Amino acid sequence: MVLGEALLLIALGLLTGLPLALAGLKVVGGLLFEVRIYDPQVLLGSVLLMGLVGVGSAWLPALRASRIDPSAALRN
Repeated sequence: MVLGEALLLIALGLLTGLPLALAGLKVVGGLLFEVRIYDPQVLLGSVLLMGLVGVGSAWLPALRASRIDPSAALRN
C-alpha cells in the first residue's frame, strides 16, 4: 500500500513535470549554444532517472511498513 501510493505520486509528478519541462525548453532554448532543445534521449533519460530515484526513496519506508505487525501499529 505504501509503495503503491508512492508510485501514484511519482507518476503524477512525472506526467505533470514533462509538459512543464517541454514548455520551459522554449524559454531556455535561446540561451543554449549548438544544443538541440528537443532531445528525446535526454528527456527519456531524465524521466527514467527521476522515476528510479522516486521508487528508490519509497522502497525503504515500504519495506519498514511491511515488517510492522498490523495489530501493534493500530494500538499506537
